[in-house]
Amino acid sequence: MIIINRGLLNKLTVRKKSKEETTKQVTTTELGMKRHNYKKLKIWKLGLKISKEVSDILAEFPKSERFNLSSQISRCSISIPSNIAEGPARTDKSFSHFINISLGSSFELTTQLLIAHHRAYINTETLNKLEEKIEEFQKMTMGFQNTLK
Repeated sequence: MIIINRGLLNKLTVRKKSKEETTKQVTTTELGMKRHNYKKLKIWKLGLKISKEVSDILAEFPKSERFNLSSQISRCSISIPSNIAEGPARTDKSFSHFINISLGSSFELTTQLLIAHHRAYINTETLNKLEEKIEEFQKMTMGFQNTLK
């Protein structure tokens, strides 16, 4: 009988119960479970870049928007790379779920940026540049997600 316990740092403790009980520390890779280093993922890097650019733009928003649209835009832009970072700690199926959340946040961000544009908080050029980056992120992320299935 084999008992597997998930420990810290993606280490698994595998205990094989037999006449003589042994315990061995193995990595998830040794058990055939692939874990992605999110810091090496292009989609995480692009998500982080988008989040930083959005943060810079928010500094120019009116103070009256600090707890309204500005806060909402900030939270969803941060959600994009954050969910990609959280996903690799899970199985590929769960990772795919976190990718979906990240994608949803990117679509939400696009909508909120359009609202900010309609309210004249950002100009057309800034909106177009961000939309291009977000669309690139979405295409790359959907392609990456297809490799997880």
